[in-house]
Amino acid sequence: MNDDDSSDERRRTLAEQTAREEQHISEIDAELEHRRALVSSFKEQLAAIEPRADRPTALDEGATSTTATLSSEEKVRMFRSLFRGREDVFARRWESSRTGKAGYSPACANEWDPVLCGKARGPGSSVKTNCLECCQHAFFRVTDEEIEKHLKGFQVMGAMAARVRALNQGTAHDHA
Repeated sequence: MNDDDSSDERRRTLAEQTAREEQHISEIDAELEHRRALVSSFKEQLAAIEPRADRPTALDEGATSTTATLSSEEKVRMFRSLFRGREDVFARRWESSRTGKAGYSPACANEWDPVLCGKARGPGSSVKTNCLECCQHAFFRVTDEEIEKHLKGFQVMGAMAARVRALNQGTAHDHA
């Protein structure tokens, strides 16, 4: 084997190693992008459950409205009398700090679980997730505790329209 053959073989080996490493870097970049999206989502969820200091809530002790004298239980009852929808699921407001986009999605215990939630599959996933059709959903029910979180400003709830026309008494949205 002469020096030219040896140099050609060395070039070919180095080119193959370079291509493998560049592919590995691309995979790491995709994983990093996916992880950043997850962190952003977790931060958004955390912000959604923390009370907002920039606005008073219905259960603030210093509230000056006529509801200030009502107990928490009475306020929850009042809320239930004013807002109707499905009892088996409610929508939770979300807002993307990255894009500024906002909306409502069904409140689900499996949301963003990397194994159970289709939304957690990351960028580039060909799966389009419809939460209401997901077979892995574990929706939160409308409970007094969830309503109290809403009234205290820990979350923004939205009513899911009733599926049975006779039960639908109209919809109202509370943008607390």
